[in-house]
Amino acid sequence: MEEIDGAYDGTTTASRRAVAKLQFDKLIGITRQFVGLKTSAYEGKVFYPTTLAKLSQMTLAMTTRFNTLLNVGVDKVYIEKIEQGDLIEEDRYCFLPVGKHLTKITIIPEDPSYKIKICSAGVRPGDRLLFYSIFNCDIFQTYNKLNGDIYINFDKYPIIYFYMVFDSKEGKIEKKVDVRPFLKIGDLIIINGKYVLDIENIDTNGIYLKVSSRNDFDPKVLVTSKGFISVRKRGYNNPDPLCILSSSGQRVGGKLDQPLTFQLLYPFEDIPEYLKSPPFGFYRAKEAFYIHALKQISYTFEITQVEQNMDTLESRIVSSV
Repeated sequence: MEEIDGAYDGTTTASRRAVAKLQFDKLIGITRQFVGLKTSAYEGKVFYPTTLAKLSQMTLAMTTRFNTLLNVGVDKVYIEKIEQGDLIEEDRYCFLPVGKHLTKITIIPEDPSYKIKICSAGVRPGDRLLFYSIFNCDIFQTYNKLNGDIYINFDKYPIIYFYMVFDSKEGKIEKKVDVRPFLKIGDLIIINGKYVLDIENIDTNGIYLKVSSRNDFDPKVLVTSKGFISVRKRGYNNPDPLCILSSSGQRVGGKLDQPLTFQLLYPFEDIPEYLKSPPFGFYRAKEAFYIHALKQISYTFEITQVEQNMDTLESRIVSSV
């Protein structure tokens, strides 16, 4: 734990910096087993705050006895394509609607965050995967709507700008809006609740934006509503169990005959357009990723806070005479 000293004495860095040493306890589960670890004597560490030192956060790291970080492999995998999978036939998947299709996932095998090249998705039937998107689960329902007094000029599309109109003695005055406080490169602009524009560039003054359309946007269309969706690199999931981004995850199923491709037991038809690859939607590579539940580490520890008694201490000098 970076913020406090270790709880042990030892001859290695791993021992001296350790707050707790974990030992094998038991296996949990039958077909999918998890290793349970615990401390031998419920070790702990006391932190004494001072005027200049306080424990506002704790950064945990799990290392081996050789002081190297515990390696569970690549657990965050970016998705290249989300496509239509096998047809759901009668009596094959009792909980899935017959006539719809499974969801086919193709992963990105190389990325700087991986540190290594992935040769296989490494999943098996029944594995649980947690999916995340850099956008909300339904961008057309959850986008941030802009004030009606803000307009968009499309005269030089794909270069656009936002502006407001003010009344003056000389008539109406157009005032361009600096979008940097609420927009950045990579965000989406939503027009009329159905057109999606990618922000590819913003000039140094935050006025002019270069955009590209994902679904045949006509710049001459009458704009009745406008808003934006912000990118969140660490991803969004959703508590709704019916959403593909459900926080409870999705199960792997169907044929697994290609190393970088697998299928989900989730109806492809129920996925929103922005999470479907062309020609079914307008998903782009790396806008979603998944985390393998089997590679996750959960931990439990107890924090006991001992507060200083701030009552006033009264004292007096007692004469010895």
